[in-house]
This record gives sequence, C-alpha cells and structure tokens, in this order.
Amino acid sequence: MSALDLDEDHLQVPLDPFAVQHGLYWLLAALSRRQAAMLIVDDAHWADDSSLAWLASLRGRIEELSALVVVATRPSSLDGSGGALGALISDPGIPLLRVAPLGRASIAELTRDELGAEPEQAFTEACHRATDGNPLAVIELLRDMRREGGQPDAARAMRLGDRAPEAIERHVRGRLDRLGSEAVAVAQALAVLGDEAELQHVAELAGVELDHGAGLVEELIIAGIAARATELRFEHPLVHAAVRDSITEPRRGLLHARAAAVLADGGRDPESVAAHLLLALPAGEQRTVDSLRAAAAVALQRGSPDAAFAYLRRAVAEPPPSRMRSAVLGELGAVAWATGQTTAVEYLESARALTSDARERAHLDLMLAEMCFYGGDYDRSMAVLETALADLDGRDDSLELQLHAMRMTSLATVDSGWPAAADPQYEQLVARAGPEDELGRELQLTLAFVGAWRGRHDAAETIARIDRAFGESMVTVASAGSLMRIAQGVAALIHADQCDRAVELADGMLTHAAANGIAIKAGNAYFMKGMAELRSGSLANAEADLTAALDIAIERGAGFAEVMTRCVLAEVLTERGRLSEAAATLEGIPPETETRAVRYFRHAALARLHCAGGARAAAIAELEAIGQEAASNEFHNPRVLPWRSQLAQLLATEDPVQAVALADSELADARRLALPSAVGVALRARGACEQGSVREATLSESVAALERGPARLELTQALIDLGAHLRRSGRRRDAREPLRRALDLASRCSAEPLIMLAGDELRAADGRPRSPWLTGAAALTTSELRVARLAASGLSNRQIAEALFVTVKTVEMHLTHLYRKLGSSSRNDLPRLLETELEGDQARQPKTKTAKTQNPRPP
Repeated sequence: MSALDLDEDHLQVPLDPFAVQHGLYWLLAALSRRQAAMLIVDDAHWADDSSLAWLASLRGRIEELSALVVVATRPSSLDGSGGALGALISDPGIPLLRVAPLGRASIAELTRDELGAEPEQAFTEACHRATDGNPLAVIELLRDMRREGGQPDAARAMRLGDRAPEAIERHVRGRLDRLGSEAVAVAQALAVLGDEAELQHVAELAGVELDHGAGLVEELIIAGIAARATELRFEHPLVHAAVRDSITEPRRGLLHARAAAVLADGGRDPESVAAHLLLALPAGEQRTVDSLRAAAAVALQRGSPDAAFAYLRRAVAEPPPSRMRSAVLGELGAVAWATGQTTAVEYLESARALTSDARERAHLDLMLAEMCFYGGDYDRSMAVLETALADLDGRDDSLELQLHAMRMTSLATVDSGWPAAADPQYEQLVARAGPEDELGRELQLTLAFVGAWRGRHDAAETIARIDRAFGESMVTVASAGSLMRIAQGVAALIHADQCDRAVELADGMLTHAAANGIAIKAGNAYFMKGMAELRSGSLANAEADLTAALDIAIERGAGFAEVMTRCVLAEVLTERGRLSEAAATLEGIPPETETRAVRYFRHAALARLHCAGGARAAAIAELEAIGQEAASNEFHNPRVLPWRSQLAQLLATEDPVQAVALADSELADARRLALPSAVGVALRARGACEQGSVREATLSESVAALERGPARLELTQALIDLGAHLRRSGRRRDAREPLRRALDLASRCSAEPLIMLAGDELRAADGRPRSPWLTGAAALTTSELRVARLAASGLSNRQIAEALFVTVKTVEMHLTHLYRKLGSSSRNDLPRLLETELEGDQARQPKTKTAKTQNPRPP
C-alpha cells in the first residue's frame, strides 16, 4: 500500500518505535552501499527524544556502514545536556569538535563577500564585539547592512549592536517562546539590568525565587540566549538588543523604575541607580528626585558634569516637590553653567524666581550674569548685576564684592565708557583684595586685568598682583565668577608681556577642565593660550588652540567668546598668509554682538587683513577707528593693541610728522608700563619714519628690546627691516646675519609670508637661505604633540577629541599635519617615532636665542 492509499484511519495507528528505527537504519545502510554517505543533524538541541534515541541506536552499528553522522548542537549544550543528547556528547568514542567563534580576519572576509567593500578596522572590531564571532549573527548583521546600503566604516561601527537584525529577532523570539513566560521575564530582567547583573537582582526584578531564577538562567544558557560565563550576560550584544527591543516602551519604563528600586535597596552606587531612573517614566516620586540628585553629586566629584546635567534634568521632569524645586533648578543651572550650555539662563532664572533667600539669589545671579555675558547678552548681564547688588543690600560682603568685580569687568570691556562712579568701586576692590583668602586673591586678578587692560599699572605691578594671587590651587577653582577672574589673570599676564607664564597657567586650567568636564573653563583656557601664543609668535599652536576655543564657543552658544575668538584667530590666519580664511572667519561676527572689546579686536584684525592684502586705505580707516575709541576711553596699553605703531608704519612715507607722533606716543606708554615687546614694536615704527644711520640705530634698538620679550613674530619683522635697510645701504655682508635669524624665526613661527620675505631679502643680500626646520618629531607643535601622544596611547580620534574638548575634525587635522612631519601615515608608528621626543620645551630649545628666558611647560 503506497502513501497515497493511506486514509484517516490508517494515520491513527501508532507506529512501532523499533520498526521506525530499524527502517531508518536500513535506509541509511542502503544509501551507504551505493556510495559513502553523510548524515548531518543540525540544531540537535531542538530534536525530539525519538530522533535522539535513533541517533543513539546508530552508535553500535555505524561501524558496519560507509557512512558519517555529524551532529551539531549549541556550545551551551556541550556542558550541561542530559538525556539522549547528553549521552551522545559524553560518549568518549565519539569525536567532539568545538568550533571557535569567527575571528576578526574571518569577519573581514565575510564583510568583503557580503558588501563588496573593504571594511575599516574599527568596523571589524565593532562587528566582532556585537556578535561575539557568532556566524549567524555576523551574516545577518551584514545582510541587514546590505539591504540598508550601509558602508563598513568607522561611522557605521559606532551604531553596530544598537538593534538586532530582523532574522536575529525572530530567532530569539522563537527560542524564548519555547521556554515559557517565567524564562521570558528573566531574560527581560537581564536585558533591563544589563550584562554582569547579579542573579539576585535579576530574580527579584523578574518576580521569581532565587533558586528558581538560577534554573531559568540555565535554560536560557542552553537555549543560546544567555552565555555560559562567570558573570550573567547574553550570548552576544545582538541577542541583548533583540530581547530589549521586544519589550514595549511603557513596560520597559516600568521595569527600569523597578530596577532602580531593586538596586537602591541592594546598596548599589547612586549612578547605577540613576542610569535606570533616566529611562523610567516620571511619576512625581521624591525618592527618585533624591536618588538623581545624589547621582549628580557623585558625577560632579568624578569630573562628569554632562552626566550630572542629565540626572538633574530628569529630576526636574519627575517633578520634585514644590519645596525642593528651587534647589533642584539651581543645581541644574549650576551644572549647565559649568558645561557652558545656554539653557543655564532658563534654569537659573526659574530657580531665582522660586527662592526667597537673598544670598541664594545672589549666588544664582553670579552664574546668570556670567552666562549672559558669555552668551553675548551684555545688557541683560549688567541688569542682573545691578538688580543683585540692590537686592543683596549689604547682607553679604563677599557676594557683594564678587558682584562688583564682575560689574567692573563689564564696564572695562563692554560699556561705551568708564564712568566716574566706577573709580570708587575700583578703589574698594583695591582695599579688599589681598592674599589672606581665596576671594581676596581672585579680586587681585580682576584688578590686574583692569589695570593692565587700561594701562593703569606697569608690568611689574601687574605681575606682582598676579604673584600674590596665583597659588597652586588657583587653576583648579571652578565656581561662579571665579572662572572669569582666573581668565582675567591669564589675560593680564599676556598684556604684561608674560606670554610663556600665561600659556603655563592656561595649560593648568585646561588640564583641570578636561579632567572635570568643565567646557566653559576649557573654552577660556584655549582662548587664553591661543592669545598668548599669537603674542609670542607660536602661530601653529595659536591656530590649533583658537580653533578649539571657537568650536566650544559655537557648540555652547557663547556669543562673546565666539566673536572674540574669531577676531584673534583671524589675526593668526592673516599672519600665516591665509587671507581668505581670515576674511571668512571675521564675516561670521554678527554686528549686534559687538562690545568695546570686540570692536577693538575686530578693527585690529581687519587692519592686519587689509594691510596684508594691500588695501592700505582700508587698513588706515580701521586703525583710526580704534584710535577714536581708545582716546575717549583712556585706553593706553600698547601690548593689548599696538594700533598707533601699526598706523605709523602705514603713514611713514605719506605723513611722517603724524607717524612720528603716533610712534612716540606709543613708545612713551610702552616705556611707562615697562613692556619690552611694546617698546620694540614702537621703535620699529619710529624707525620706519627715519633715514640713514638714525634709522639703523633705532631698528637695532628695536631688535634689542624685542629680544628681551617674548614677541618672536615682531622680532622677526624688526630683523627683516634692519637687514633690508643694511642691504639697501650697500652693506650686504652685514645684512645677512639679521636676515638669516629672521628666516629661522619666521620658520619656527610658521609665518609663511615672513618666510618668503626674509628669504627674498636674504637672496638679494647674496645670502643662501637654509631649509626651514619643518620636519621630524621636534617640528611638532605643542597641540600636535599632545594629539600624537594620546593617539600613541591607543585612544581613538573621538576619545582624543573628548579629552581635549575639540572636534573630531580638529583631531584629524592635527594627525594629518603630524603624519606629514613624521613621514608616516599610520598611528601604529607613533609610539616608536615619539619614543625619543624630549619632554617640555627641551625639543624646542633652539627655536630662538632668547629661549633661556622662557618657562618650560608640559605639552
């Protein structure tokens, strides 16, 4: 009777197991007599008992046949299976082959086959992590990418494992459905708690007893959901993603809330608890608010204000009880202030409106005024300070002094003039400032800045104030008002011709900012470093640091910081000969953001740009605009902006009388303030108005003055002027030495236009220019060396960017430049190439003949 003749009655007749096993054996025997046969049984862990029994029965008879039987099962089955499958696995006469996970080379090969593209190393690594080398997971992930049109690059690598391919999700759902609801609950609990969760927490969250939970975890291991490892975890991240995504959003939120409670009751650290509360649904629970505030405090202690911001923002959304709302909003505003986020204004104003305590409002107003200032809203900043002073009304001398100090900063740099009423306040600060306490020292910095900015103090007095103020711990201060005052201290050093010390202090600020995640401090530090490096002629370093400062300012919406940085960066780009980039940088300044300080620096940057581009009349107009404002505001420090000497240079031929008056006026201020670099710059301008031996003497005096200061760029210009004058006077031999020095300095400053000018003059003097010193490890700038060392330590570009508060694009720019200088294209070579690099400035000691006067600083 054929199978086609079977009717329903025949199908109800139970089959004889022995007959079935016997028939299947003879079927295999018949096949093997024709030719050698192979029987492959895949996924044996899902096989029924009858099929496994037949496989076991073959064990004693397989030797009679020309046949090979291959049984495949999950790795988890090899260590814990019982019954018929366990008997087969444990039989010592049956060879057992354990197939290792796919390695990185195999994954790369599969990627090439599936996607037809060469995978980047970062992608291969990420694919290996996401799949744990599971072949099915690798194949499905690659096929999913092929359907989406993705490329196996570093950008895609960052997203691998975020979600599981559809085929993996189906496999996982199918396995879980076979195990029952309790096993599903345990898998979901593990998905919510995450890998390496403790069994007791998983069982409690799943709602099962601990012993029963252990058995359910064993079932998940056998099913290939969980991994057989020392800690609880899924087989690979894609399985984790599949289980997680199978939970509905509302249920997931409830599970995270319960997970937070379980962990809190178990004594876990606040941030572990808060990680779940961030994903839980708001429910108005004070316990949640308390937990999130505790986690924020821990995050701040470990230097992660971004994490603290996330915790506190979630606490506000809970929301907190009305009696706590002001405090939580104030904490959130303070963290937003530290991270430089413009949303700080909204939080601080809300907190201020809810508190009735005048001192608390004053603390909030300090942050609010500073944030408004950095954001470019100067009128609002000043209004906040005025209101705060009236509101405080003598209740707290310390807070009142801090408010006055910030107000004085605004008066010095923003308002149209320095009102007479500011002088008594200035004298009050002078009387209060001193080394006795931290506030007194910080006030010294404000006074040093205002005095140096307006030319009230000579360099010695400015430096003395800063010496009294700056202790070892000063650069680590990070409170409202303090950051501005510390930045003022660094700026005062720059204005007092102490650029190397300014860079050293700014480096300390940057180190503290990076360690503690304080973006506003990092932005200040990068700007001050860039300014000091421009003034000392380190143009490549200045460009790198100012670019970083600009990135931070734009990202955080810091309007004042952005426009000031644009002005100074444009000067750097002009000095490097990149005029179109300088012009584009200045075009990004909206007119409404201009303050007195911005106008000064913008006019100065445009004057340099026009002069470099040959637009003499436009340059004169910009410098005359500075002169009009400087005259009305008693602005006398030529080291801040040497507009008179620059204008004198342009007028030297056309109007020598006015040019001499301008140069002499600046020279008098430079000598009164004891600023050697400013003296040298003014003397160079004076020399441009003179002839013959008088000119030679003045230019020689200019060179001598500049050699006593840090201004290598201006020294280069003076040496070129002196050499050119000697050459035109017929003294070519005498001209060569200053011109050779100028060419060497210009190369070390990375000032391309001056390199060309010095080289042309040297050739005209029958000299032979040496090749610029632009290659090798010693040619790396400070910023390039910093990036190179981080890259050599194994950090990725993104990790380097995060550590330095710069963009990935900036890191890539530095790497491109340093690879070219080192003659390499691989970061794998960096440890070897940097191995002999000296610390600090030792590798840069030959840069100038005045290097011995410069303070060493860490790269």
